[in-house]
Amino acid sequence: TAWRTLHLPEIAALRPRLVPEWPIYALVADASEPTALAGRIDAVALDNGRAAVVLDWKSDIAPTEEDMRIHAGQLGDYLRTTGASRGALVYMTLGTVRWVELGARTD
Repeated sequence: TAWRTLHLPEIAALRPRLVPEWPIYALVADASEPTALAGRIDAVALDNGRAAVVLDWKSDIAPTEEDMRIHAGQLGDYLRTTGASRGALVYMTLGTVRWVELGARTD
């Protein structure tokens, strides 16, 4: 599954710029109360040392639309925190990439 995922055309194009396990620490203030965000982003593609694309690997076998909506919200927090312009939910088992941009999601 990992090998196949890394060879998906959309992911393969980013591979030379990918940095795995990107640390993230922030206060997310979108909700009524700020929420602490701390952890590691699965992978970030860099442009000139800055986060350009955030990748979130997902191992769900049969994610529902609700699951994907929740995942997109989490990825949106990562985009706002890193300043990246877009991100991808990479459903490894399905071999599917769902692109997410702040304010919009494209399949």
